[in-house]
Amino acid sequence: MVMKRHRCLQGAMIGFGNMAEKGHLPGWLKERRVSLRAVCETNPARRRRAEQLLPSVRTYASPRELYAGESLDFVDVCTPPPSHAALMVEALRRGVHVLCEKPFVGTRAELQKVRRLSREQNRIAFPVHNWKEAPILARAIDWVRKGLIG
Repeated sequence: MVMKRHRCLQGAMIGFGNMAEKGHLPGWLKERRVSLRAVCETNPARRRRAEQLLPSVRTYASPRELYAGESLDFVDVCTPPPSHAALMVEALRRGVHVLCEKPFVGTRAELQKVRRLSREQNRIAFPVHNWKEAPILARAIDWVRKGLIG
């Protein structure tokens, strides 16, 4: 049987705060089917932190610079919640798949816009639910089931 080889997906992180660095980055670094090409971060100190941790990855100060400099399959949006919808809309309009930290959007209208663009562009926009696998959450659920809390 011949195994079909797939090319690595080319991705970028938009936002490089604590959740991006501690929550998302470790997963991307372990995933062999993904090549993290760039980090987009408006805060100079956090951009420098990305440069320290990822010397082979290009950094950008704005999404406009990111899209001008990279050819991407997906972006991972790890910014403050009020920016999520606009960043997802921009990515989808450019034909880029989106993974987005919670909350996905702030309003129903934003959700409808993201869904419409996702369909029109035939691209995925997907919310991250990374806490469901967190050890502390598993422990808390276990304690509730045992009647120790809750």
